Amino acid sequence: MERYLFAWADCDFAAELGTQTVPTYVLTGELDPAVKKDVVQAIFGPIYTHLTVEELPDVGHYAIFEHPLGLAAKVQAFLSTSAG
Repeated sequence: MERYLFAWADCDFAAELGTQTVPTYVLTGELDPAVKKDVVQAIFGPIYTHLTVEELPDVGHYAIFEHPLGLAAKVQAFLSTSAG
C-alpha cells in the first residue's frame, strides 16, 4: 500500500510531457472536495494547450455513478466536436 501511494503521489513527469496539442477534456464534479476545476486548469492548462475543463453540477468525485447519463452526454458532445 505504501508503494502504491508513493507511485501515485510522488511521481512528477509533467516536465517530460512538454506541450501537448491534442484536444483534452476534463470533467470535474462541483461537489468533489479534492479535484476542483480551477486546480485542474492550473495544473494541466500549461501542458495541454487545447484543454477544456467543465464542472458537472451536483456531482462529487464519482460522476460515472452519480450522474452517468449527464457524464456520457458531455463526453459524447466533446468527442463529436473534436472529431470535426
